[in-house]
Order: sequence, then C-alpha cells, then structure tokens
Amino acid sequence: MDVNAKTIKEYRLVKGWTQQHLAEICGVSLRTIQRVERYGTASNDTAMGIASAFEIDISEIINLVSTKDMWPKSNNKLQHYLLVVVSLLVGMALGAGMTLFLN
Repeated sequence: MDVNAKTIKEYRLVKGWTQQHLAEICGVSLRTIQRVERYGTASNDTAMGIASAFEIDISEIINLVSTKDMWPKSNNKLQHYLLVVVSLLVGMALGAGMTLFLN
C-alpha cells in the first residue's frame, strides 16, 4: 500500500520518537519503519499499526490513487482516439451479441 512517508516521519518527529521506538510500538522491525519512511510503501498490517501508534485514522497516512492515474499516460492523441474507437467497437459487438443471445 502506498503511504505518505513524509507525513509518517513528521508524526514520529512531533512525538519525539525514534524509528526504533515506532517499530516497537507497531510490532515490526526497525528495517520495516526505515523502508516505510524511505520508499512510502507498507503492508496493510504495518500501515494500520502505524496509524494506531499515532492514534489517527489510516486515511491520514495512505495515498489514494486518483482515477486519472489509472489511465495510460500518452501524449499521442492518435493512440487515445484509437483506444476510444476500439473500445466503442468492442462494446457494440458485445451488445449485439447479448441481444442475439437473449432473443
């Protein structure tokens, strides 16, 4: 899960905790906390443990994926239009097949 490493580190520093102290509270290794703060990734259990340690809702430390990030990034407008046309054609073919099948 993507977490906000900067936010986690800020919460830890405000409390005056070391990474080791946070690791002990969460029941994980020091290395796990180091990875979380460096790379911004954590397992669900680790993220929940960190949120619990800080007594905050997990939504305050996770990075939600926006829907625009789910679409392929392309600067090529032709590729975009072709993707739309192919999607429409596939949708029409599936719709026609379902209509014939259900009648």
